[in-house]
Amino acid sequence: MSKQKYYVISCEDVAHPDADNDWLYIALKPAYGNMDKQPVINGWAGSTNGINVCGHGEFNSVKSALEYIHENFDCRDGDENGLYDEFNQDPDIVHTFRMGLLHVMDKTETGDYMWEWLKDITGKEKDSELDKMWDEAQENAKENGCLIGGEGFDMLYDRRDAVRHEREG
Repeated sequence: MSKQKYYVISCEDVAHPDADNDWLYIALKPAYGNMDKQPVINGWAGSTNGINVCGHGEFNSVKSALEYIHENFDCRDGDENGLYDEFNQDPDIVHTFRMGLLHVMDKTETGDYMWEWLKDITGKEKDSELDKMWDEAQENAKENGCLIGGEGFDMLYDRRDAVRHEREG
């Protein structure tokens, strides 16, 4: 009888690099090549729909896989904000991690946080000024251990357009 092995697998969303959609898994099965369907213990397994999948080793225990992850990756628990995709529902997944150490704000947190920048919008801002506001807001959030959700960027433009429309209408 063979002893259960554990595998560390990463999934990187290269199609949306700013989406905070990169995952690490400890799984009961290794990654499989998307073309040849062969197990990939270490290395690139392939890309599908902009998601790169890589194997990062085989381990004799969950503990040793966890130690490897914590020594080699900056990550946080994968259950943050209850975010699960179909892959996370896989019964062969033992544990999930989100890449990066920063908390990603949900939509409500983002709206509350962005109010500091939204309240001063006059409707006269150029796109470049809104982009600068976004960069400032995101840097400020990072200093506080967070990332602003992607909708924060749209909030700036939507607010500017709404204020502009109110002034003109």
